[in-house]
Amino acid sequence: MKSYRHSIAVPIGLLLIAAVLVLPWDAKISEWFHQDKFPGDLEKILDLAETFAHGIGIGAIIITLVLIDPTHRRATLLTALGTGFSGIMANVIKLNVARFRPKSMETLQTQDWTIGWQAPFPWLQGWEGWIDRSLQSFPSGHTATAAALATCLSQTYPKARWWFAILATLAGLQRIESGAHFPSDVLAGAAVGIACGSLTMRLGKRKKRSSSQGHAT
Repeated sequence: MKSYRHSIAVPIGLLLIAAVLVLPWDAKISEWFHQDKFPGDLEKILDLAETFAHGIGIGAIIITLVLIDPTHRRATLLTALGTGFSGIMANVIKLNVARFRPKSMETLQTQDWTIGWQAPFPWLQGWEGWIDRSLQSFPSGHTATAAALATCLSQTYPKARWWFAILATLAGLQRIESGAHFPSDVLAGAAVGIACGSLTMRLGKRKKRSSSQGHAT
């Protein structure tokens, strides 16, 4: 149990530390991405990578797993729950932490670490705070779901964990390239996703063991 918690806590902690450290360069990195410095083919790959982070794409992956791998249907269900849980948690944070998206700002010509941040709890300002997506930059919900999906799939198919990590990373980069999020938003979103995905899989496996022991007695 302790070794498991330690193995999960390390990447989560590193991602959160990186999110804090990158704050002074958030605007500069985002501006660099916006200058179209990627070759056409690479930019296309990043655009397609959103599939691994979008609800429709994740739904297609879940349905495919149910159809082709019935022996892991419980794990597939937990994967669906884990990704959904991560998306909900990311949105809960979004509604309480107001930050403008890069594409919603007039200029990114600054290295001020406070760029984009507004007063917390935007919903206190009225119902507009609930629906103003331009103020929902932190954390990246797409990255959270992609990281949760990669985390859950890695526990079921450990031999392909490196591939899932690459897909989640590309999905995170796409959120920066599209101007939807700052780098710190993406790093924080990845931390949320790993935490939610790991927790869901852990609780699901624990419940299964408990049920098995109950039937045995």
